Amino acid sequence: RKSRDLSISCAILVRAKRVEVPSALAEPGGVALDGRSSMRRGLGQDIYGLREREEWDPAQRIHALRSLRAGRDLVLETEAVTRPIAWLGLANLEGADPAAFERSVEIAQATAEAWELAGYAFGFSTASFAIEPEVSSAGEIADLLATLALEPAGSACPGRGALWLVPDGARLPADAEREAGGVASVAQDGS
Repeated sequence: RKSRDLSISCAILVRAKRVEVPSALAEPGGVALDGRSSMRRGLGQDIYGLREREEWDPAQRIHALRSLRAGRDLVLETEAVTRPIAWLGLANLEGADPAAFERSVEIAQATAEAWELAGYAFGFSTASFAIEPEVSSAGEIADLLATLALEPAGSACPGRGALWLVPDGARLPADAEREAGGVASVAQDGS
C-alpha cells in the first residue's frame, strides 16, 4: 500500500432539500412570455444560414445550388428551437422570517428544476441581480441559491415581469410589485 497526504482546500455547497413544486408553480404557462426568435445555431427547422461542410455533416444537409455556384460543399445551418420564456424571482430582503426564507429557497430550486424539465427557458431574479434565460440552468440556479443571503430592504428588485416568491416579513418595493408578473407569499410552513 502506498499513501500520500494531500493539502486540498475547497468549498462545499449545500443545496436546499428537495421539495414538491406547488401546483401553482408547476407550469409557468400563465406567466411565460411567448417564444421569441433565438438567433442561435441548433437543431431547429428555421434556416440560420449556410456554412462550409465539415466531415461529420450528413450529405442531406448540402445545399446543391449554392454548392455548385461556390465550387465547394455548403450545408444548411438551422436555428435553435425557440422555447417559451418565464421568469422567477426570490425576494431575499432583510426582515424575512428565516424559516420562510429557507422554504422560499427550496421552492425556487424545485420550480427551476420543474420548468427546465418542462422545456422552458427561464430567468431568475433576486433583490439585486438577474440571470438571463439564455444563460441560466436549474443547476446554476441551485448553486446560486445555496449561497444566497438576505440583502438590505432598500434593494431594488429587477422587474422583468417575474413571478416573485416573497417570504413572510419581506416586502417588495412598490415599483417592483407593479412590474411583477405575480407575487406568491411563502410562510414558514410552506403555504
